[in-house]
Amino acid sequence: MATMTQAQITAELQRKAAAGKPPSDSANLAQYNAIKATTPSTTTNTTTTKTNTATTNTGAPKQPVAPQPAAAAGTASRTGTTSSNAQALYNTVNPPVTGNGGADYNTSDTVTRLKMIADSKKVQSDPAFRQSEIERTNAAIAARKASGQDTSAQEKYLQTLTGKTAGVLEGAGTTPGNTAVPGAGTFASTGNQALIEQLYNNQYDSQLQMLKKARDMQLQGLNSQETQANQSAYDSRNQADVVNMQNAQKLRELVANNGMTGDGQNITANVGLGAARQGALNDINQQQSNALQNISEQRSLINNNASADDLALLKEIQAGKANALINNNQYLDDRALQLAQLMGVYNGQSTLAGKQQNINNALAYGDRAGMILSPQSDPSGYLRQIQAGTAPRTLEGTNQQFNQGITMAGLTGYLPDGTKTSDQQQRDLQNLWTVAQQTGTIPDSLASMYGLPKGTKTQDAYQFAQNMQLNRDQLSQGNTQFWANYNQDASQFQKSLDQKNATQAPSAQSVADYTDKMVTRDEDGKIVNTDSLASVILNSGLDSYNMWLMYQRYGIPWNGQVPAKPAGN
Repeated sequence: MATMTQAQITAELQRKAAAGKPPSDSANLAQYNAIKATTPSTTTNTTTTKTNTATTNTGAPKQPVAPQPAAAAGTASRTGTTSSNAQALYNTVNPPVTGNGGADYNTSDTVTRLKMIADSKKVQSDPAFRQSEIERTNAAIAARKASGQDTSAQEKYLQTLTGKTAGVLEGAGTTPGNTAVPGAGTFASTGNQALIEQLYNNQYDSQLQMLKKARDMQLQGLNSQETQANQSAYDSRNQADVVNMQNAQKLRELVANNGMTGDGQNITANVGLGAARQGALNDINQQQSNALQNISEQRSLINNNASADDLALLKEIQAGKANALINNNQYLDDRALQLAQLMGVYNGQSTLAGKQQNINNALAYGDRAGMILSPQSDPSGYLRQIQAGTAPRTLEGTNQQFNQGITMAGLTGYLPDGTKTSDQQQRDLQNLWTVAQQTGTIPDSLASMYGLPKGTKTQDAYQFAQNMQLNRDQLSQGNTQFWANYNQDASQFQKSLDQKNATQAPSAQSVADYTDKMVTRDEDGKIVNTDSLASVILNSGLDSYNMWLMYQRYGIPWNGQVPAKPAGN
């Protein structure tokens, strides 16, 4: 016959004390009373309410109140633990919503709430504070992402500060906005990327909620199984007590009927009943333990796999989103290449075909303008170059410009650079002589042209011109005679040369007679027309020495050394 251990006896006394039942063995009464003093009596159960059933004098067993047994009493604690574990798991995947750079929006702290309201107002009025909030919120987002925490509230707060949206999955790092080949150029996504981000974010949120819901349903099912196992064990224990009480009653009746009143016989019978009852309780406890162990293992498996399941879902969604973004970027690149073929521009730079088209346009515009124009992507650039007139001329443009200049010179008497044409100079000279004839005085411009003093009379000028022409005629005759005698003997040649030189150069006296008449003096007697005198002396044909003498005559400065006096002079 099995003997109960002290632990089993203590557990049984605790159960009876909770149920308000007396101990079966009076030897355990003291321990029972001590336990009962610290254990409140319970008359209800979590799921089923039991009521006391009164016993009658006929010997019918009293239906025990269904107290919550030790294992069942732990259901509330176990349920709370399970709920805490589930909540902790849920918080790991979905941490409490926070914002304002990390502050809990759901906080019940009035001071914190008031500060957040004040900060919101300050953000609107203080740009520097708003910038500091942006930096602080970005730091909070980076820190929470690094630890795998939710950043949706912080990103929402950042959006209110900057008007920008992060658009990333919970716990997932930022997905590159463009995965095109480096150097190929990137283009605006025209909203496709934002739509893809939103689509996969929504898909992740939806599937994550479904996964959590399925997990919660599994945990709730296990909780129900656990409650049912505890209740079943509790009912089985009560049933065992009822059977034991019925057997004890039958035993007492049997002993009384058979006159078996010996102490040894009673002890043996009672021990047998206790052993049978304990065996039944051991079986019930073992079944309950096995069931609870199985439920605990299933719950642990669900909880342990929760993070892995969430991560697997996240990776699956990320992979799908990355593939969609790559396809979208490939589409954008293909479209950009097609536009480049049509427009000749790729990523802001001209393609080879575009550059060739610009060159062709420059040649076409330049051909019409007669200029060498620089290629331009903007056609208005050609017009600006033409209007500026700084571009080099083509040969045709140069010829056209020259012909236009000749035409204008014939019409105006002036070349493009302002120089007078020969015809215009001749007309001006004729006009000046006409003025000289009409006024009897040589105009100043005409006097400067011929090296005459200003105010020279027209008649004197004519006389000077006749003398000059006479000298030229004599010189021409001398030259003719010289060449006529060229083949004569040396002495005759020298004689002819001397005669030529004698007739070629005018005498210093003849020049002085003319220049003396040109002299103009001021009120102090100083010669004021030395420039005109010097011009006449230089054009007189005198030798250097006689020119020097003439310069000395009129006080004109002589540059250089005094010339040597010629022989025979």
